[in-house]
Amino acid sequence: VAEISNRAPEFSALFTPFLVKDNAQAAKLLKTSPTAMALLDTLPSKVGVVGVGYGMAGVRQIVSAKPIKSIADLKGRKIRVTPFAATKDFNTILGTAPTPMPLPDVYDALSNGQVDAIEMDLELTIKLKYWELAKTVVVSNQMMFPMVGIVSGRTWKGLDSADRKMVSELMKKHLDVVLDATEEVERTFLPMLKEKEGLEVREVGPEFYGDAVAEWDKIWLPKAPGIPALRAEAAAL
Repeated sequence: VAEISNRAPEFSALFTPFLVKDNAQAAKLLKTSPTAMALLDTLPSKVGVVGVGYGMAGVRQIVSAKPIKSIADLKGRKIRVTPFAATKDFNTILGTAPTPMPLPDVYDALSNGQVDAIEMDLELTIKLKYWELAKTVVVSNQMMFPMVGIVSGRTWKGLDSADRKMVSELMKKHLDVVLDATEEVERTFLPMLKEKEGLEVREVGPEFYGDAVAEWDKIWLPKAPGIPALRAEAAAL
């Protein structure tokens, strides 16, 4: 969704800070949200692809090579982000220096001080061993990180209705497997992080970020009008 949101800003509604409280709620929202499904309907005209459903990586945390006690400790620090506008704006509001960077470069950059911290999910923090370089992991579940299963518009046009149905059902089945697996992340990887010697795991809520969400809303409510509906749908889960 990150790249799609750069071309269709209304998809940035899915990156609303603190839209969901954890991966389980995120998975339920992406499976059931009428607003999220309506966004898929805009893809052929906006991006030239057909969207068949959602998957996701884990919700975002902050993995810092320096201690983090309060939001003030993030000011001026370089934080690796995925290059899309919604997260860049959120980090700019926090006073950080959002630094886009390909995933294969992240470990070395965090190790050599090219960046001070990274936005990352718990699973990759463990599997790619970012925790080895961290002093603090701020577990805030600050933002979903959804993905979209897509088919090129040209390919879709060449399919008859039966094939379209088959492709959609098969892709949706596998996307749901991804969502279901992501629900297990907190139960599996958060306890593992808490056991790492010398690593502080700080579990915080939206209040840790002060008025950052309200400031983000000022930028994004006009650009992504689905935000209020998504918030209502998430709250009802």
